[in-house]
Amino acid sequence: MKNQSTFWFALIALAISIITIVLFFVKVSANSVVDCMTFIGVIAAFIGISVTLLIGYQIYNAVEIKNRLNEITALRSEIETIKHKTNTQQNELYEAIHILQSRDPQLRNTYNPNVFLHFLAAIPFSLSLPEKKDGYKFLLDELEEDMMHIVLPSFGSGTKDVFEKGVKHLKDLYKETDEAIRKHENYAFIKDRYEDLMTKFDTRLSIISQMKNPSLIYLDMISGEEPEFKSRNK
Repeated sequence: MKNQSTFWFALIALAISIITIVLFFVKVSANSVVDCMTFIGVIAAFIGISVTLLIGYQIYNAVEIKNRLNEITALRSEIETIKHKTNTQQNELYEAIHILQSRDPQLRNTYNPNVFLHFLAAIPFSLSLPEKKDGYKFLLDELEEDMMHIVLPSFGSGTKDVFEKGVKHLKDLYKETDEAIRKHENYAFIKDRYEDLMTKFDTRLSIISQMKNPSLIYLDMISGEEPEFKSRNK
């Protein structure tokens, strides 16, 4: 369709040029007296022909430029679509990798803090997936469970100083991820529940830093007795 439009514009410009030339030669015959007015007429005719050809050429160029711009716009739109699809697939991939790492039985059997760290790292990628909006409750439920996975044995054994340093080191490890979550454009979807969980988790870590056993049922409470640290595989 675009090529046909260009063709017709060029054809019209050519037709106008030919008509102008024919009218000129009809007006100035072989027996005509070439006086000043005739000479001016000839010059005017040639100028008219030149202007007509120039206008035709400009019309052709304008149509070609418009066609090229339309092609560039379409190509840009296609690139944006591919880029969006690629970003979505990349977010899904990294989300899946971190969740799978958090489900490693070897980590869960030893109450390794990496269970929590990996799952937390998956949340920024989950927030970047619009179709995950309805699944945020499940996501935060899982996060809460992984927070409760962190208990006294998660930091080994030793003096109170050892546990305080262990807790501080853990906080340093997830600080950057926590900031990324809070700055995410879709943070509003999880803000209330997430901030409540992080506040309770901070209390839990404070309990552990005092060499006390946190509850295996409640995120921010001390258990009434020594917990039985059993595997919590799903």
